[in-house]
Amino acid sequence: MKKPIYVISVILTIIISFLTLVLFYYTKNVQAMERCSMKLVHSYAQKVKFVDNPPMPALQGLHDDHVPFTALSGNVMDSDLIGILFYGPFDRPPMQEGRFFNDSDFFQQRHLAVVGQNMKNNIYDQYGEPLININGINYSVIGIIGTTFYTPINDCIYYNLDSNQSIELVYMDAPRKKQVDESITKLMSCSNFIEIDAPPSGVSRLMHYQSGNLAFAAFFLILLIIFYRCVVKLQFDSIRELLEIKLLIGKSPHSLALRSSCFMTVSSLFALTITYLIETLLFSSGLYSLTEHLLIVDRIPLEHSLTLMFFVIVLPAGIYNFFYTRMRLRGAFS
Repeated sequence: MKKPIYVISVILTIIISFLTLVLFYYTKNVQAMERCSMKLVHSYAQKVKFVDNPPMPALQGLHDDHVPFTALSGNVMDSDLIGILFYGPFDRPPMQEGRFFNDSDFFQQRHLAVVGQNMKNNIYDQYGEPLININGINYSVIGIIGTTFYTPINDCIYYNLDSNQSIELVYMDAPRKKQVDESITKLMSCSNFIEIDAPPSGVSRLMHYQSGNLAFAAFFLILLIIFYRCVVKLQFDSIRELLEIKLLIGKSPHSLALRSSCFMTVSSLFALTITYLIETLLFSSGLYSLTEHLLIVDRIPLEHSLTLMFFVIVLPAGIYNFFYTRMRLRGAFS
């Protein structure tokens, strides 16, 4: 392959590698932002009203049986004081200080709270312990949550829901809708309640970002296709004469396409290594901190970003190269 063509291919691969990381962080950040705007409640959460019996014994049964679920106080959309209780996976919000709840914090006869950063003025110190008063009861503050740009969680106070025995309305939630349905089915066997409609428009405080995500993903997919097309065509045109000579002396299009694909994969891996070194340099130099105010999600490890770029860029480019080269070689002598 001619050296200028090789350099251009490597540069294009490095550029598309960084664009892949940008897309990944953009998508993750928007998802986290939307959840913060909804006060940690998913749009498919089901609101239920318990009848003739308090909800805590039934919710404790779910907790003790290790059923994945999340329960939030039914006033979550109308109040900044929110009770929360969960077991199993939970997408924790961005922390400014301390920690968020763990499932071991519940049903321990404790009063715990996590406070939004705009509510820190309500915290006071008593014998070295940070406390906040909720309805006349002192709650120990274990963490402060918040985002640099405004979202509703900045104004919220979350407390362990099991400390409130008088609650009747609860949002049943979970990381996946299937888990919500399973937890509600389990509740039916031990309590009486009425399901109340909770449409997404009644849950979300801000706009939904699905349409924006789809548009951005579609744009990036088109960009990837253009990238594959340009790089593979550049490579093929630079070695076309050599491939056609080998084809004339009896080499099969399949084997030649496979060799070309392997070379493409190796050059892409080389570009990926350069990307990794640049990313490591940026990370160690602290330049990444310039974008921290735009991100509310944790950065993935560099090794994971390499894996992401391999499956999004290197592997598809190698496969595309194989089929493109074989097609062009067959067409040349058909």
